[in-house]
Amino acid sequence: MPESLVIDPTGHYVYAANHAGNTVSEYQIGTGGALVAIGSIAAGGGPWYITVDASGQYVYVANFNDNTVSQYSLGTGGALTFIGTVATGSGPNAVDTGL
Repeated sequence: MPESLVIDPTGHYVYAANHAGNTVSEYQIGTGGALVAIGSIAAGGGPWYITVDASGQYVYVANFNDNTVSQYSLGTGGALTFIGTVATGSGPNAVDTGL
């Protein structure tokens, strides 16, 4: 079940935090706005909110169920590469990049 979506700053890619599936779905925005699946990548427990930093280089996911933030780099073709996780307080449900 997708909990939140984010579009990268270039307007070429969309990412969905899948709360029940503990994954992030990756899409390219195709002709006429149609989404084309790139793949998916593991997230922490209960990903709730997803954001892309202003530079379009990093993606962050607040994982509500395991009190972490997953960190990814955004690569060529929109694919995400896992960087790691950091601990948070109880039940993180948003990430603000200051945009």
